[in-house]
Amino acid sequence: MSVAAPVARGGDPLAAKETVLPYLVAYVTALFTGPGKYSVDRYIWK
Repeated sequence: MSVAAPVARGGDPLAAKETVLPYLVAYVTALFTGPGKYSVDRYIWK
């Protein structure tokens, strides 16, 4: 998504980029916060 916003949607107005940017924000948030206490991974790898 970090490539899709400036490259694929580069010439489009901001209104067209609004569909890509929320996915980028959600991915970066999940990347830095991790899966959390109630994740499925915690129960699988316990």
